[in-house]
Amino acid sequence: MKKLININLTILISVVLIVLGVSLCIKDVIINSINSEIVAKEVSSKVISILKEYDISYEDLEKIETNIINSDNTHMITEKYVNGLVNNIVNNDDEIPNINNELNLILKESEKYINLDDYGITDESRNEIIKTLSSEEKFDKMYKTISNSVKEKMSEKEKGYIEIYNRFISNGFRLILISIILISIVLIGFINKSYYKWIINLSISFFTSGVFILLALPLFIDFIVNDMIRNVGNYKINLSYLLNIGYIYLGIFSFLILLFLFIDKVKKQKESYYEY
Repeated sequence: MKKLININLTILISVVLIVLGVSLCIKDVIINSINSEIVAKEVSSKVISILKEYDISYEDLEKIETNIINSDNTHMITEKYVNGLVNNIVNNDDEIPNINNELNLILKESEKYINLDDYGITDESRNEIIKTLSSEEKFDKMYKTISNSVKEKMSEKEKGYIEIYNRFISNGFRLILISIILISIVLIGFINKSYYKWIINLSISFFTSGVFILLALPLFIDFIVNDMIRNVGNYKINLSYLLNIGYIYLGIFSFLILLFLFIDKVKKQKESYYEY
């Protein structure tokens, strides 16, 4: 009976770890996929089209474009857009995200590669560029078009995915998962009447969940995420964040095994000492 309970609790921890891993990375998977395939290209295209008016050289425009595509601020714009779309679908909130600060930072980042003053782009000019970029004809219009298109084409099943996703990434949900893991560990320790043997159960859970995340879960996530964002476009899903979780789990597994061996060795040495 005790062995069966141990197995069930270990399986439970494995399942919860998989769910927790997905909860921690699914937002980054979606944001990174949309960022690399649509937003980064749109941001760079629109910024470059404005900067061309200042007779900036082709080489310098290329440097700016590369910086925009790889910029954390572009990633932040994508995150704001994704959060806005989810909020629009779930809560019918059609407020347009304000990205002026990110656009300003992107322009400032460009100065690492070129001197904008050399092209007559003063602080006043920068403000005009940002005003133009954030106007109705630029990003606001793009966001409204995507938002309206997604809502019109989205089926009830897809809307359900978005609502589940919104709950799935919440801190409250993650806290529940962590609580389940901690309670399971306490129960295993209590059942085995040991202060450290639960480490083996936990290490097995991290190993099985890590292997599952690396080998099986990407296929499922690719299908689900594609289904969620197919109304935005058909894009290749970037699963690097998910795979990193799998590698981290395997790293934790290795650490826990070493920790168990160390504690077990110390315990046996103490027992031998007292027996002597």
